Amino acid sequence: MWRISVRGHDGGRMSPAAIQGQAIFWAACLELLLVLMSVLMVANYRRAARGTLDRNAYVGIRLPMPQRSRQAWEAADRVAIRSAPVYVLFNAIMGAGLFAAAWHGWRLVVAFIGGAGFFVIAILMTWTSFKAGKAADAVDHDAGHRARPPSAVAQPAVIAVPTKPLSDRQKTVVAWVCAAVACGLTLFILGTIVYGYVLAQHQQLVPADHVGMRDATTLACWPRWYASQKAGFDWMLFGYGPVLILSMVVFVRAAMQRRPPQDFLVLAPGTVLVALPFVIAAGIHADSVARAITC
Repeated sequence: MWRISVRGHDGGRMSPAAIQGQAIFWAACLELLLVLMSVLMVANYRRAARGTLDRNAYVGIRLPMPQRSRQAWEAADRVAIRSAPVYVLFNAIMGAGLFAAAWHGWRLVVAFIGGAGFFVIAILMTWTSFKAGKAADAVDHDAGHRARPPSAVAQPAVIAVPTKPLSDRQKTVVAWVCAAVACGLTLFILGTIVYGYVLAQHQQLVPADHVGMRDATTLACWPRWYASQKAGFDWMLFGYGPVLILSMVVFVRAAMQRRPPQDFLVLAPGTVLVALPFVIAAGIHADSVARAITC
């Protein structure tokens, strides 16, 4: 009498083929995100190194040293483009690890490898920027100490004055509007998780469509459903919740620095994409808890 009637479920358990297919899908999504991030960065480095991408505060090497002059900017990106084989090797290793784990149906391992991949690519970006910054500093240092020929005629320095389409006040307003939208989206996600957590704690979360941690095992019977929802939302609230709170702090900090809208367009989707490993891990944890309960 405890069974939940759901069409297409076979005894409340997923087949090994279904588990393997789900793990391969998650691995493909994670690998695609990592490849897109790497391709975007390397493409920007290549454009800047060739001189087709002007100095800017949005893409490329954004440290202060490469921004001093065009020579420093191009030198920094020429050094950065040399790290492209490292990104290729990184994505090859990540792809091999993700799909090897997915082929065995190890969904939790896939989630952990994907989360580690985002952490490693952040370290690679920092390492690339550090090397490029040193190259830019060396170019400026050489240019400042290079002796001029006696016959050289002093030419007036040409200072490129950047265009300023927005006033400082307008930039402040735009930054705070972007921060408010990003914080609103983050609060909505956090509120949804808290709402599900409260319902799961009081056993009020019903197995409706597209709600809760849903698979054949958790939908087998009511005891499994309630236990799995509590375990899954525990993982989401105390695992992903701090990430959402930290993201809102970052949004406010970016608004105080009057960051351009492009920065918020990167930060906000990034916050949502980071949820993927947590959702995968929460679903696997909920499934494990459900399997430990006998209907």
